[in-house]
Amino acid sequence: MTDNKNEELLFQYACGYRFNEFDSLFCEMEEEMSPDALGEAYLMRAQIKLCTTDLTAPDDLAKAMKGSRIPKFPPLINSWKSDGINHFIAFSKASGLLKEFVAAFPEVRKKLSYWYGNQSDIVLTQMQGEICYFMGDIEMALPFAETHRSMPVNRIDAILGLILEYRCYLALMQPEKAQQCMFDIIRHSKAYPECVEIYGAFRLWANLTTGWSGDSPRFYEDEDGREQPVLKDRLEGIRLGLARHTPIESHFIEYAEKSCEDIYTIRQYYMDWFHAMYWLSVDDRKQAETYFHKIYKIAAASGVFMPVIECGAQSLPILEYMKKLDTELPLDDVMRRSKHYEECVNVYRLADN
Repeated sequence: MTDNKNEELLFQYACGYRFNEFDSLFCEMEEEMSPDALGEAYLMRAQIKLCTTDLTAPDDLAKAMKGSRIPKFPPLINSWKSDGINHFIAFSKASGLLKEFVAAFPEVRKKLSYWYGNQSDIVLTQMQGEICYFMGDIEMALPFAETHRSMPVNRIDAILGLILEYRCYLALMQPEKAQQCMFDIIRHSKAYPECVEIYGAFRLWANLTTGWSGDSPRFYEDEDGREQPVLKDRLEGIRLGLARHTPIESHFIEYAEKSCEDIYTIRQYYMDWFHAMYWLSVDDRKQAETYFHKIYKIAAASGVFMPVIECGAQSLPILEYMKKLDTELPLDDVMRRSKHYEECVNVYRLADN
């Protein structure tokens, strides 16, 4: 094959999420391609890696710099469509690696903009905002979300940006802005059929976490008059909705798992946390503790605590139980933020009525 045919085929494989075929052809032709063609191939692979929070993506971008020509193909990260509510779908469980990935973002953006200008910033802005959000740095995430709104994004990316913006306003107790975002999200989903499924996934997330939608109750009083989270009726929703990776997400997760054994996904995180809460609620303490320790180890290593905090006061029973069980566990900040998030949701509900 000539360089031109190889490049075209690599681009087709990458665009079609055929990442195994992409890697096979890349490895087969790596030593035979010209510097310019090889530079473009590294540029493609780096973009796949960026969407899986792979720390070797900057290395591929550095190798791509050895090619001198303007890219023949548009940025892949703008070609891939989302079928979930997050661009940030997977990360390493290893200690500190996600933080290292975030720290590399400015250099990554600089290198990608060398080839693509502002085109490459659209998805990176959204993704960086999502990572900051899930790591609990809402003040850092919000500017990315607001910047994303002003970019020339497609309809799906537009609703994803609004969803991130809504989450940030809700967490920062800015109910009027959150409400306006919600109006925009609903209007967007009604105007554009391709956004209906994403809106449905967003509503499922809300029902299983914040409960802002009011579709299901969040608490009930047990026989001793204590307030307990409503969880049992949501397990089916977790299994059939939140736990299932979408077809597009699955391609990226499979690619991530090939290069890293310690991959964990945002969906799995939510599901595991709900199981920790649920097993405590039915007094299966062994199961509750097992799930809790799994989650806490990953959260402490990655800095991703927001799925716990988003559950608000529903998270408190398991957090308080584990705190009593092990007084050395540094859970005070997570408990404080969970209580505050519950207050944010209540303020939002009042503003919405």
